Amino acid sequence: MFSENFSKRLRKNVGINGLISTLIGLLILFWPGRTAQVGTVLIGISFILIGIFYLVSIFSLMNENFWSRFG
Repeated sequence: MFSENFSKRLRKNVGINGLISTLIGLLILFWPGRTAQVGTVLIGISFILIGIFYLVSIFSLMNENFWSRFG
């Protein structure tokens, strides 16, 4: 059904995702406080970046009409 190359890449990606998930699970299990701090910082950074992106995009669309900037 799939090409051999695609199957190999898919299998590799699934293996990498499994390894990363296992490592994150171990970190949460053995260092819950530190992992929560890092997770909180990463979520905060992502919200800041999303906010900056929205602000830049709304002001870069000034030549569009008013309602197209909000949807």
